[in-house]
Amino acid sequence: MFSRHIAALLSGLAVFSAAFTIPAWSQGKFVIGSPQFQSLTMNSGISSAAFQVTASPSGSVSFNISSSSSEPWFTLATNSSNCSAAGFTLQATTPANLVACVNTNKVRFGVYSSLLTVAATSGNYPQARLPVSVTVFPPSEIKASTSSVALSSSTLQQTVFLSYQGNNGDNSSTASISVVAPDPAAPPEGSWLLPTNNCSGVVLNSSGNSCPIVIAASPVQLTAGVVGQTYSGRVVVESVRGDRADVDVSFSYTQAVAPPLSITSGTSFTATAGQSYTASLSANGGTPPYTWKVTGLSDGFTYSSTTGQISGTPATAGNINASVVVQDSAGNQAGPQQITIQVQTGQVVTQLFPHLADGGEWQMEFLLANPSSSPTTVELRFHLDGGAAGLSVNGGANTTDIPNIALASNGSVVFRTAGSASAPLVTGWAEVLSATPVSGQALFRRHAGNGGYYEGSVPLTAPVHGFTLPVDGTSFTDGTPFYTGIGIANTDASVQAQISCAVYNSSGAQLTTNASLLNLAPKAHTQLILQNAPPVQNFLGTNRGLLVCTSNTGVGVLGLRFFGNYALSSVPTF
Repeated sequence: MFSRHIAALLSGLAVFSAAFTIPAWSQGKFVIGSPQFQSLTMNSGISSAAFQVTASPSGSVSFNISSSSSEPWFTLATNSSNCSAAGFTLQATTPANLVACVNTNKVRFGVYSSLLTVAATSGNYPQARLPVSVTVFPPSEIKASTSSVALSSSTLQQTVFLSYQGNNGDNSSTASISVVAPDPAAPPEGSWLLPTNNCSGVVLNSSGNSCPIVIAASPVQLTAGVVGQTYSGRVVVESVRGDRADVDVSFSYTQAVAPPLSITSGTSFTATAGQSYTASLSANGGTPPYTWKVTGLSDGFTYSSTTGQISGTPATAGNINASVVVQDSAGNQAGPQQITIQVQTGQVVTQLFPHLADGGEWQMEFLLANPSSSPTTVELRFHLDGGAAGLSVNGGANTTDIPNIALASNGSVVFRTAGSASAPLVTGWAEVLSATPVSGQALFRRHAGNGGYYEGSVPLTAPVHGFTLPVDGTSFTDGTPFYTGIGIANTDASVQAQISCAVYNSSGAQLTTNASLLNLAPKAHTQLILQNAPPVQNFLGTNRGLLVCTSNTGVGVLGLRFFGNYALSSVPTF
């Protein structure tokens, strides 16, 4: 027979006690007893407590005493040194001083009961069954303090403060406390209680240590959760020492009152003809996510119903009037609100750096200078190939535009890109916008594969419809070849640039009539090595000469001369 009851966590003791039975016979009886409050050490292993078996009437009576082998936590021995043996039966003579051996690795804290069978081997003493019990208390306690909280249904959580108190002088141990939730034996919390952390390495001391554990609640896991109702749940806190606390937490399930739904992104937007444009609609209040509806857009503009972003490249100047409505997930609606997109006439590019390169081996420096007698304000705008997000300039975040650059009379400023060797190569061109013309130069810095640094610079230029570029297909005296690179940007926002060229040798002989070099989409950019591109590749060969080109619209052009695999210098166009 075996029963177990969880005891109150009172002290660091294990108490062995005995109950007496009233025999139904008169020949004689056995009595089992023990001193009150015997201490057992609750470290892992075997602990023992003494007890005595006597005969009444008193005398020397031989007997066998046994415990059930189905209860391996409890065995019998003649003294504590024999507790290591799995003894369930032993022989003795009354009065007999024996010990009860308790395997603390096989019990938790609580009350454990068993029946001992005592059978006389001589004398007129019938067999007796005498109950014994062991009460096990923890060497320390976990104490928890919490309170009911009322939070909105989307942010339910509260902090449970745990203290780990050492008892009976146990004030220097370290215990790791774990949290198990939910307790499957304590419905209805199910899976809606979620601990977000554990306490580890909590050191016991005479006053106890506090460890905060955040218990989060997931209202969506509640079965038919009702706003305004209080829900209680339980988490189990356990120590590696074996002690345990059941922590009850409660939440008042409330629904946060959302502010009214409204559109907050304004009514006026400004775009430029021939340039891509995006605008983001925004809302506040209600219950996100939002769904957008925009009517009346035209001239290439579209919108996203999920993000509220309007985007497009308008072709002509003028006003676009549209209507905006937003709806939240609860069905609330704001609008319609009238908006206007003012499309301005596209700015004409007057000055530019026709080529830039950043990342990998390359870094750029852009110098802007104001040689006039009056201050001016400048904007530096990057047009990057392949949809690159932007350039990091002077240590800032990625950007495609640096507006409001103030230049005093005879003032100057330098913008340096990050030039990270681990970053992917980004190419493109840069546009300089100012009320009055300024001066400047772009410096290309290359950290080449041989470990050296090489630089070349080109001036700030204006768009042209024709240009001449010296081309060198020869080699140095040591056999190292020269290469001529070209960077071209189409400054027109609406017209494709069609560039055709003729090639002349150093004697002035025309090697080819105007042949197509390339076509560039509006605002597009490209770069190439001329020796690898028709018509130069087919006609110049290993000679020197001139490339004479024309374009149907304004383009920016620069040349770079490469010496072998690493060195470079600028090549002027005229």
